[in-house]
Amino acid sequence: MTETEPPAIIAAYGLARPQLADLHAGVRRIFDEDGEQRWRELCATAGVDPVNPSGRAEDAAALERVLLAMSRHDDGAIRLCAQAFTIRQAAFAHLSTTDDLLRSTR
Repeated sequence: MTETEPPAIIAAYGLARPQLADLHAGVRRIFDEDGEQRWRELCATAGVDPVNPSGRAEDAAALERVLLAMSRHDDGAIRLCAQAFTIRQAAFAHLSTTDDLLRSTR
């Protein structure tokens, strides 16, 4: 974790930082039986190995590449999934900052 990167879990809210595995699960939920094939296509476009997202630091770059591929996709459901995930990331970052501020005043 870098100095500007939020923690993996915000204890006060019980929230975990959104990961590549969460995005993968979202694509599978949206596309049901075609979800795994869609995920593999998105990962191929992004130049990311679609197997076993680990949550390691290098997955942050992979996550951003997959989100970019999704945001440029011709399927509206995939673009919407990327937008929703980006909102989730932003909410986590803002809540993490708020949590840090509140803890620093104690």
